[in-house]
Amino acid sequence: MSNQDELKVQLEEILEKIEGVGKVKVFITYAQTSQSVPMYNEDTSQKDTEEKDTSRRK
Repeated sequence: MSNQDELKVQLEEILEKIEGVGKVKVFITYAQTSQSVPMYNEDTSQKDTEEKDTSRRK
């Protein structure tokens, strides 16, 4: 049994344990891509402040 088949069976068994769920069939496909997608949220921000002295102190 391949890893994909094992994963499919495990997922079916887990989903079928949910109350109210009947018989489940799972279909898994894998895709390869060169794009890297992070698996977390990254919160970034930038704050720029510009101050101008208009009092003209000497």
